[in-house]
This record gives sequence, C-alpha cells and structure tokens, in this order.
Amino acid sequence: MAEALKTHALTANLPESIIFDAGVLYKNFVSPDEPGDILGATRGGSEFNLNAEMREVEVDGAPGPVKGLKRFVRVEPAITINLLSLTKENLLMAIPGAAAAAGSEDFEGYDVITSGQIKDEHYFDNIAMVARTGSGKPIIFVIENALADGNLSISLADQDEANPSITFQAHFDPAKLESASDLMENLPFKIYYPKKETIPEP
Repeated sequence: MAEALKTHALTANLPESIIFDAGVLYKNFVSPDEPGDILGATRGGSEFNLNAEMREVEVDGAPGPVKGLKRFVRVEPAITINLLSLTKENLLMAIPGAAAAAGSEDFEGYDVITSGQIKDEHYFDNIAMVARTGSGKPIIFVIENALADGNLSISLADQDEANPSITFQAHFDPAKLESASDLMENLPFKIYYPKKETIPEP
C-alpha cells in the first residue's frame, strides 16, 4: 500500500541525517583510524563545492531539457577553509610552490618563506573535511591531489585576528585519465557517508 500523503517531513531518524558544527580539516587523510594531520583551528566554517559544469545537448525542435541529454563537461571539486591557525606549515600549504629556509644573520630566529614553480611534491594526497552527524559517526568530504589556489590574502585589523580564506582545488590524476575509458570516471573527490546502524533482532 502506498504511503499516505503527509504534511511534514519529520521522522524519528531525522537527527541522524543532520550535519553539525564547523568540522575539522585534515591533510593526507587515509582512514578514520589514520586521519592524517589536522590543519588547525578555523573560524567561519568550511565549505565543500563540487563546482560541476554540465552541458545540455541541444536538439532542434526540443521544447526544453530532455532526459538523457545532459553530461558533465568539467568538474573542479574544492574545499574552502577560513583558517585561524597560521603556522609556518599552513602558510607553506597555502602558497603553491612555497619553501622555507633559515633566515640570514639579520633575521636569526626566523624562517624565510618564498615561492617558486609548482612541482608534483607540492600537491597533497588529499584534503579532508570531517564533520559530526546526529548518527554519532562523522561524514567525511575528501578532495584528491589537492593544491591551494594561490590567492592568499591576509588582512590585519584592530581588535581582530587574521583569518584568511583558503581554497584547495582537487586535480585529476593524469595516470588515471590515461587508462580511463571515460574521462569523467574517477572524479577526484569522495564523500564517506555513515551507514545507518542496524539493530539485530532479539
């Protein structure tokens, strides 16, 4: 029998599907048991964006969009964070191609950060955004072959703290593209969604 029409969507398991709070950011995430390195404190939250561009195949005479005639033409998954913790490591991460060296005699006690051309070693295996859900298990958003977009901007103001917004962009693995029969296979992101717990019957 079909379910009766309802006037609300509240259910007993609604809390399980809600994502709470700002979450935590990791680099080089492997698994929940091996999460990688925490990037540091944020303020203003974080955002996952698929940045997908689709093309509608136009057909003469079609009165509007036709099922089956849409396709992805570009996908640029990204995670944007608002970083409060500005360590040397985080600055190096935010500037593609950056490197640090000990300061000269005049700058003893400092590391000098400079940048150059981007190399393969400047890409991170991934950046993961981990957030709490009502199920008690985290939801995990991962972008692969991640690199900051290079648009680092740090503002300083009285009675405030530096809190730059940094966007990490996912990148396709050229080896996977070479072996793929469809270039839109293996998009460089994953979302790990927690399974619903099943309670065994007595």
